[in-house]
Amino acid sequence: MVSESGNAHGQGFGDLNGDGHEDIVFMQGWYERPAKNAFGQPWKWRKDFTLPHSSCPILVVDLNQDGRNDLVWGDGHNYGLYWHEQLKPRTDGTTVWKHHMIDKKISQMHALAWEDLDNDGKPEIISGKRYYVHSGKDRGAEDEIVIVRYVPNLK
Repeated sequence: MVSESGNAHGQGFGDLNGDGHEDIVFMQGWYERPAKNAFGQPWKWRKDFTLPHSSCPILVVDLNQDGRNDLVWGDGHNYGLYWHEQLKPRTDGTTVWKHHMIDKKISQMHALAWEDLDNDGKPEIISGKRYYVHSGKDRGAEDEIVIVRYVPNLK
């Protein structure tokens, strides 16, 4: 699937508007799944955010446990892991987002996972840093290879 404006990086899947239907997320916005007959009706394109060079997947999770799914993504060509907190939507259904930095020390986080590694019932964000990706042309290309785990502590 390709977003309305093309797609170079970043895809995710999850319920963004709380209607119980999984939506498709891209770095330039998202497709809202129709309530019925998802394969027989057009999906509405919503350009509510931009996530430059976002990871695949873009995690669609309720990070702060407020009842609205948020977006967690890494920059695949630069430094940074980010959280887009979903705020109360506008009356027309447009989603509203607040940008947060999680970590700016690690570059090229292309892939993310949301799993409970320590069996405490609470998932963590897992990612890693590749070495010399894109022929060394991206920032941090020669930085140390790492695997990282982030434990959300928002309440």
